[in-house]
Amino acid sequence: MDNPIVFQILLALVALFFIFLTYMNTKTWRWLHVTVTFLVFVAVIPFGVYAAMTLKTREAWIKKHDQLETDLKKTKEEIELATRGPINDVQQTAESVANLKGQVTRTILDRGRVWRDGITIAGQPQGGTVTLNMAGAPPADPTGAAAAPVARKHNISEKTVLFAFAQAENPEFPGIPVPAFYIGEFTVTVTAAAEATITLLPTLPLANDQIQVASNPQTQWILYEVMPSDDHLWFKNPANPAESLTKDQLAKLIPQQATGLAQAQYDKLLDQFLRDGKEADEVNDPPDNIWIRVKFTKAQTVEVDAPAELTLDRELPFDSQGRAVAHRLRRAGSSTEPGKADFAAGEEALFDKQSAEKLIADGAATLVARVYRRSLVDFDTKFRLIYARYADLNTRIAALTQDMQAVQASKAKADAQATLVEQYKSKLTDDLAKVTFERDEVKKYRESLEGRLGEVRGELSQLYVSNRKLSAELTALNAQMTEEIDRRAREATALNR
Repeated sequence: MDNPIVFQILLALVALFFIFLTYMNTKTWRWLHVTVTFLVFVAVIPFGVYAAMTLKTREAWIKKHDQLETDLKKTKEEIELATRGPINDVQQTAESVANLKGQVTRTILDRGRVWRDGITIAGQPQGGTVTLNMAGAPPADPTGAAAAPVARKHNISEKTVLFAFAQAENPEFPGIPVPAFYIGEFTVTVTAAAEATITLLPTLPLANDQIQVASNPQTQWILYEVMPSDDHLWFKNPANPAESLTKDQLAKLIPQQATGLAQAQYDKLLDQFLRDGKEADEVNDPPDNIWIRVKFTKAQTVEVDAPAELTLDRELPFDSQGRAVAHRLRRAGSSTEPGKADFAAGEEALFDKQSAEKLIADGAATLVARVYRRSLVDFDTKFRLIYARYADLNTRIAALTQDMQAVQASKAKADAQATLVEQYKSKLTDDLAKVTFERDEVKKYRESLEGRLGEVRGELSQLYVSNRKLSAELTALNAQMTEEIDRRAREATALNR
């Protein structure tokens, strides 16, 4: 019976019966017995109420306990499912903590150790060496009081090779430290006993801009034990890895002024990231950047890993046959043969153009889409090649500078000789003017002499004619006088006889 009125009526009848019974007992009982009996009866009523409430509370807690036990069991199953995935998922294809941890482990396996946050230079570089303060940045004090740096154990031993970057924040995700500028490759030479500082020596001479950034006391350093590796996921939308970042987001991550490229080249650079994973252009895209997504028509075992595993800091991520070399890119499935992966019928996978075309030609797969994949950058090798080019350019610049100095010295001598020649030319011009004047004067004098010569010749001609006339006269006169003398001689001779 769940009707409370019935219980109330029964309770009232019991109370009346007890009162009647107590009244009847007063004839034989003493007053103390009657009083105690009455009080006991009255106390039973609240006791019954409290007992009912207790039973009701106990029933509620039992139900709550059972519900919580059920929820706990369900939650444990959910936690187990979220942690390890379905028990029959041997390949761990379903999303779970173990699966995600495996992906994270594969992603950062080649990264090595990283030291960041609050690492600054201790004093100016001395003799090419750099001393870093490894104390971490202290937590902010709400009162505004300055907190002393807290030394942290870095566990860096001597002769460790570290790759140093200047630390900055991701403009798209504030609060996340990222490398913003490559300072250089260093070797640890000294580690302080207290492990608060370390001394680094560059393995390669630093460029001027690297020296400026490294010498700046405001620069916060990020130290990598292994050079960070490139990946197609780094420039994807974290909320949806299937989508690339927008052009504005990429422009914030890769500012144009930091690249030093012209607008056309800068747009071409961003286009590689924007088109990564999208449909390929078979006409304009390089063949190495065209990958093919295929769908297997039958179960197939494909060799996807290179035989020898090499780290990305020394080799390319893929070999010449498109097989994965870097550990984080290797995918050896359940196949018993190392370096191979099993693909079921209907499963899709992305292969390089040569491997995909071979699978399609063999009838093992069908074409799904041609995808553009940007070339991954081997930063360690890239930086070394850049440094080699930088050193080569410096050598060429030094040689060209020396040649230019020699040319400038020769030019200076040539200019001095040209000045002397100009001076000689000026003097020769003056001499020429004087010679020309003298020539003109001589010419005038010659003309006057020629005129005088003509006159003299005329006079001489006249004198010649006159002399001939006089000579004829003298000859005639001489002959006449000779004849006269001979005549007189003959006459004198005749007289003497």
